[in-house]
Amino acid sequence: MDPTAQLSTLPAVGPGPTLMADRSSGSSGQEYLQQSQVVVRLLQSSAWASRSCHQKVAQLHRDMTLQRDKLEAIVLARRYKANTLEILQLLQSLQAIVQQTLQDTSSHGHDIPDAAWKVLRNYADQAEVFRSQLDSRTDLVDQDTLIPLSRRSHMLQREQTALSHQATCPCKARLCAVVKLLRALETSYTFQSSLAMASCTQADASRRTHETFAYGSTPFHSWQAIMAQVSKEVEQTRHADLELMVWGSSVGWLVFYSALSLGLTSSGYEILEPLHNAAIKLQQQLQASRPPPSAQQS
Repeated sequence: MDPTAQLSTLPAVGPGPTLMADRSSGSSGQEYLQQSQVVVRLLQSSAWASRSCHQKVAQLHRDMTLQRDKLEAIVLARRYKANTLEILQLLQSLQAIVQQTLQDTSSHGHDIPDAAWKVLRNYADQAEVFRSQLDSRTDLVDQDTLIPLSRRSHMLQREQTALSHQATCPCKARLCAVVKLLRALETSYTFQSSLAMASCTQADASRRTHETFAYGSTPFHSWQAIMAQVSKEVEQTRHADLELMVWGSSVGWLVFYSALSLGLTSSGYEILEPLHNAAIKLQQQLQASRPPPSAQQS
C-alpha cells in the first residue's frame, strides 16, 4: 500500500478516531493513545479562562508540528503497518485542534488554565517519547523492507576495513569522507522521505512501478571486488582518456568510487531530484576543499 496515498487522505481537522492500541504497540503505545484522547476531550471543552497562557499554546503548536513532521518522515521512509498511520492521523488531528485553539486565544484573549496546560504539556512529552520508540521498533515494519541492524553493522565494518587498506589511493581521505557523509545521508529520515515522495511522483508520471526507482547503495568492498575482475579494462579506460558512465547513479556512489579510488573521469545520470541534488551538494563540498578527479552528476 502506498504510504503517500494514505497520507493524502488524512483529515486536517476533527478529534481523530478513537483508537485501541494493538498488542504490538506495547504499554507506551496504550498510554500515548489514552493521553491523546484526554487532550482531545480537553481541547473540545470550554475550559478556557485566564489570559496568561497564549505563548504556551503557541509553543505547544510548534512542538506538535515538529513531532508530526518527524513521524510523517518515518512513515514515508518505511512501509509501516496501518496502526502507525492511525497514530499519525491522530497527531495531525490534535495539531489542527491546537492550531484552532491558538487562533481563538489570539482573537478573544481566552487561554488555558494551568491544570489544563499541564495535561497538554504531558501529552507533548509522551508523544515525543513514543515517536522515539517507533523509530526503533522493527515489529511495526514490513519485514521485506527491513535490513537488520546487525547485518548493516557488519557491512559497514567490512567497508571501513576495505577503505583502510587503500594505501595507494591518492584521494583516500576524500574517499573516506564521501563514504561517511553518504552513509549518514541514507539513514536520514528527511532524505528517505523526500526520496519516497519523489519515487512515487515519478512512478505515477511515467506509469512505471515504484520499484523502478528503488534506491541502492553499493558497499565499497563489493564494488572493489567487481572492479578487480576488470582491472585490465580499467587501465585501458584510463590510458585512452575515456570516461566512466553510470546510469541510475543514485547519490553517485559508483561515480565517486571511480573518480576518487581509480582516478577515472566519471559521470552519473539520475532522474530523481533528491538523489541528484545530494550528489551535486557533495561534489561541491569536495571541490570547495580541493578539486578531485572529475566526478560529475547530470
